[in-house]
Amino acid sequence: MSNFLNPYQVTTFKQMHALYRDNQKKSDRIKAILLLNKGFSYKETAEILLINDATVRRWHNTFLAKGIKILLKDNCRGGECKLDPDELSGLSFHLDQKIYLTTKEICAHVKKEYGVDYTPKGMTSLLHTLGFAYKKPKHVQGKANRQAQEAFIEKYNDLKKGKAPEDRIYFMDVVHPMHNSQPAYGWIKKGKGNPQNQYRQAKGKHQRCL
Repeated sequence: MSNFLNPYQVTTFKQMHALYRDNQKKSDRIKAILLLNKGFSYKETAEILLINDATVRRWHNTFLAKGIKILLKDNCRGGECKLDPDELSGLSFHLDQKIYLTTKEICAHVKKEYGVDYTPKGMTSLLHTLGFAYKKPKHVQGKANRQAQEAFIEKYNDLKKGKAPEDRIYFMDVVHPMHNSQPAYGWIKKGKGNPQNQYRQAKGKHQRCL
């Protein structure tokens, strides 16, 4: 009976347990599934949770047949998470790939992706539970391609030599180069001191080198 959950589900259920910490009925059902997954018997799980083993067996059967969302559905709705386990994991993965500067932006994404409304305050609580913090990323030094730069300079010099005196050379760039980039605060997973390249957000324009 053990190991019927994959690591992805175990992580998600633990996150859900934190969300339902003030709802004993829901949190007990989640704990029961996690304990059974670890190899505890119905009787052992019941003794840990101070309930009867028939209840644990019923919860397990409901979970196997209909999933965690149905297992928790008939409980009190106060403080209930609006996203199901798959949606929570999907949101967490998305936030690992893209940084947001405000909870309003994340609320808009959740509304568009899952059709669920969240207030900025409610989203802040959810993000903290999922392990995200509002912080500023560290500067990461740009990695210029030296060979590409040297090739550009050579081509540029050849272009200057071959042009007529009245010809002009124009430079265009999609961003305004800045000497010092200015990383802005955003929602980043705790423990990630140096986010990936796509996390390099700035209040102004990004630094760009030729």
